[in-house]
Amino acid sequence: MQANGPGDVRIIQYPGLINEVTGVANIIAGMVANGTPPGDILVLAQRGVIGTPIYEALVAREIPVRSYYAEAELDAPDARRAFAILKLLVTRDDRVALRWLVGIDGPNWHAAGYKRVRDHCEQSGQTPWQALSELAAGNLALPHTGGIVAAYNHLVTELNTLDALPDLASVVDALFPDGQASTRDIRQLSIDILAAMDEEDADEGDYDREEFLARLQEAINQPDIPSEVQDVRIMSLHKSKGLSAPVTIIAGCVQGLLPKRPDADIPAAQQTQEMEEQRRLFYVGITRVKAAPEVGKPGTLILTYSQSMMVATALAAGIAPAQMQYGIATLHASQFIGELGPAAPHPIAG
Repeated sequence: MQANGPGDVRIIQYPGLINEVTGVANIIAGMVANGTPPGDILVLAQRGVIGTPIYEALVAREIPVRSYYAEAELDAPDARRAFAILKLLVTRDDRVALRWLVGIDGPNWHAAGYKRVRDHCEQSGQTPWQALSELAAGNLALPHTGGIVAAYNHLVTELNTLDALPDLASVVDALFPDGQASTRDIRQLSIDILAAMDEEDADEGDYDREEFLARLQEAINQPDIPSEVQDVRIMSLHKSKGLSAPVTIIAGCVQGLLPKRPDADIPAAQQTQEMEEQRRLFYVGITRVKAAPEVGKPGTLILTYSQSMMVATALAAGIAPAQMQYGIATLHASQFIGELGPAAPHPIAG
C-alpha cells in the first residue's frame, strides 16, 4: 500500500451479524453513490451465511452484484424444488431428485414408506419412478406409501404441464418466474445459458434438454469468475485467488471461522500446519487490493467482524463461538487481525 500511496485501511467491529451485513452494504452503497464502479468492489466471506445476506442487502439497494458461492443459486427452497423438477423433466430416473420431491413435504420424509419402495425396487429390478407409477395405477400395493403416491401424482401433473410447453425457454419461465426473488439468480443463469446455446445453434429455440441441464449444473457447481466484471463480486477467500480489486472487503473475520478452531484430535504438528495454511489464506484475502493511484484509486481494504450472532447461524457456518448463552453466540475478532502489526489501524465501532 505504501508504494501506491496512503490507501484506506479500516477494521470495523459490529455488535451483531445483522449490523455487520447492513454496515457492509451501506459502505458499498455509499461508494457506488460516490462514483466507485461496482466492478471495482470485491467482498470476501468464508461462509455463505455471511456473504449471502450481504448479497441480498445489495440486491435490495439495486446495486449490481454477483455471488460466486458454489450452488448459491439454490439457497432458496423454491429454487431447489424447481431445479429438482427440471432434473426429473430431463430424466425421470433421477433418483435423488425424485426422492427429494416426494419426501420434502412428508413427516420424516416418508422414510418408512420409501424404504418399502426401495426394497421393492431391489427385488423387482424396477426403478423408483417405475415402482411409483405402478403404485399410482393400482397395479402394486405397498403399506405406508399413500403420502408418497399423492406427492408422486402431483409431481406427474407438474411434469406433464411442463412437457406440454412449446420450448425450453417456456419451461424456464414456468419454473423460475420473472420477478420471483427466490429464483432470480437461477433464472438469470438459465437465460444466459439459453442465449449461449442460441449463438452456437442456428435453430433458435431448439434446445437439447440434457445439454442445457448439464451446463446449468456445471455453472451452479463451479461458477465462472471473470476478472473483469460490472458487478460487485461476493465469494469465499479460496475463490479469490488470482483476482484483484481496488476495493476489497473481508467480512466475518472472527475467531472460529478465520481461522477455524483446530481439531483437538489431530497431532500438534498438523494443527500448526493447518493454522499456517489459514494464515496464508487470510494473506491472500488482504492482498487482493489492487491500487491504481494514477487514476484516483489508491486502494481500499476493509476488515469487518461481529461480536455476536445467533447460535444456529454460527453453527450452520461452522463457526466455533467463544461462548454461547440464551441462543446467542459470543464471537472474538480473528487473531489474524491482531497479527497485522502496529501499523494496522485500531478497530472502530460500526
